[in-house]
Amino acid sequence: MRSYSEIIKSLVLNDSDLKMATAKQEKYLDNQTGTNPGTIAQFGNKKGTLG
Repeated sequence: MRSYSEIIKSLVLNDSDLKMATAKQEKYLDNQTGTNPGTIAQFGNKKGTLG
């Protein structure tokens, strides 16, 4: 069984891993299209309709 400190050390990322993950996330976010799911917008009434 691994010690607590061995487990923690295995979870810590080095600088290059963090930079790579950041670059991948930025690329993913830049390629997203559309709007925020679940967003509700209030649209104005169409001309010629009641209400």
